[in-house]
Amino acid sequence: LLDLYRADGDEKWLYEAAMVARYGLQVSPTNFQFKLLLMRILRLLGAWDMYHDVFVQLDIKHILWDTLSYLILPAAWGWAAAGKAKQACESLVRLERDNRKDTPEYAFQAFKYGTYSKVSELIRFENRLNSSLQLASARGDLVALALLENLATPADAKAFMLSMGGLPCFFVSADAADKLADNRDHTVEVTCD
Repeated sequence: LLDLYRADGDEKWLYEAAMVARYGLQVSPTNFQFKLLLMRILRLLGAWDMYHDVFVQLDIKHILWDTLSYLILPAAWGWAAAGKAKQACESLVRLERDNRKDTPEYAFQAFKYGTYSKVSELIRFENRLNSSLQLASARGDLVALALLENLATPADAKAFMLSMGGLPCFFVSADAADKLADNRDHTVEVTCD
């Protein structure tokens, strides 16, 4: 049905595809692939509220925020849903903050019980998360959202930017940008090409 839509651009194929995906979710309510397929169709239809509802049903937690945030953030920005974009960015930043707080305790426990391979795994995970392109993007998005929220007057914007240390703090250095890793997982979506 998506191929038919691509061929002639008639949205009736998208509506039919959405009905098939919804039926699939009725038969298998926890099927991750049906949810992703329905989100893809709803994105093409421009149905933001339904798109967001299906995203919430994915029940994304922990590291999946880093790998799957690309599903919600561009859509939220595209449909001017700043509040939802802010929630997604905050979830991603919270993941990094919680990981930074919990990793020393997990490493201590691993040493205590002699599971030394777990320590190196924890360090690799923390390094991967700290160099996440999605995390850097979410932090930048949060600054942009804060600027928008504090932009009553040009003087307010100037005061806000000065309180943040000026404009240069909004950017990542070229060296730091080269070290960012793209942790998005585009393989989760089924394609029938």
